[in-house]
Amino acid sequence: MKDETITRFTGGPRTIYSFTDTFVVECPHCRHRAEVTKNSASGQYEFHCSTCHRGLAQRGLYKVSVNRYCPDCGYRVEVTLPAVKQKTSFVLLKCPACRLSNRFTPIYEDYVPPQVQDGETEPYFGSKLWLQDSFGAAILWAYTYEHLQHLKEYIQAKLRQRQTTTFSPMVERLPPFIKSAKNRKALLASIEKLTLKK
Repeated sequence: MKDETITRFTGGPRTIYSFTDTFVVECPHCRHRAEVTKNSASGQYEFHCSTCHRGLAQRGLYKVSVNRYCPDCGYRVEVTLPAVKQKTSFVLLKCPACRLSNRFTPIYEDYVPPQVQDGETEPYFGSKLWLQDSFGAAILWAYTYEHLQHLKEYIQAKLRQRQTTTFSPMVERLPPFIKSAKNRKALLASIEKLTLKK
């Protein structure tokens, strides 16, 4: 006889980016709950603490790339620096062929943080995530309460079917400790604790 009580995951094929318009964080000034939200008009992220009303300066990060020929030996110098805080008119680089240092004009792009599946901070101000709990040597974390609910639905489901073949959803990239059925009860208890955290 089939078990009709088997729960199926129906959360949809969402990526981690679908939860990044808002981050629930801990205010570094007063240690109360705060938010980092994306301004829909400017596209920039803003820090808001409704307890102490103090602000934070956003990390100004840039991806820097150089793709130029060495003026001394003609060797092509190709360098990419993923997360640089300050723009400069030149970067000093040593040619890997002739070993001489020269100034090169870099190309700057806004740094887009990589898709991460482990972490305790949000990428724009470096604020500590509010919704996180130690789980053995690992950390269970979520960007928002909606993200936490999505994780809960996945963890409590006993039937987890692939939702799409066009891309890899967030739940397929979760660490093994979250996917493990033996951790289900403890993870759901941890999520319940985080859900009540105000």
